[in-house]
Amino acid sequence: METYANNFLDSLKYQCTKNGIKYLFPQTKEVSFPGSGNIKCSGYFDDDPIPTIACTLDKPTEDWLEILIHETCHMDQWIENIELWNNIKKDGIDCSVCMDDWLNGKDFTKEEYTHFIRTMQLVEIDCEKRSVDKIIDLNIPIELDGYIKRANSYLFFYSVMLETRKWCDIAPYKIKEIVDMMPNHFLTPDEYKNINEDLLKLYQKTYN
Repeated sequence: METYANNFLDSLKYQCTKNGIKYLFPQTKEVSFPGSGNIKCSGYFDDDPIPTIACTLDKPTEDWLEILIHETCHMDQWIENIELWNNIKKDGIDCSVCMDDWLNGKDFTKEEYTHFIRTMQLVEIDCEKRSVDKIIDLNIPIELDGYIKRANSYLFFYSVMLETRKWCDIAPYKIKEIVDMMPNHFLTPDEYKNINEDLLKLYQKTYN
């Protein structure tokens, strides 16, 4: 796994340089998402003001490699200029920023904040599918059933946020009980909107 990860990292650095993208790979457990205030994460890709990809490396190799593959797929969405990515900043509204603002207490109508979260959820669904395709194409030794179950735990979390109005303290893919309940295949976008009471209660484990 170490060799695959290092080769992937070296290839990514070359691709970033080629496309004018800044890269940050700190030996830390968390990094602050740009412009989000207090939201911490393990990695991100952001295209404004300077396209930047980041991934924290102070964790087991397989863990940071999965995160990095995911973030490179956001980078691919941006490079390819796909509609889903462009919808984030459509009509002068930045859904990513507005979602963070809502999570941090700024008031929006239910229609507005639902739009922000559903727009970001669609971007993440596409990204996770791309991640699996990339794992397969590059023959990276990551077990796919487990990866998809962990990805699904993250995709459902966007619907959880509509109920809790809070980002997770513990990533849902780190909680075995949640991952165990997830399907090992991707669902339709509408299916990720369905959160029953039992699942919502289980997601409370993502909060301290």
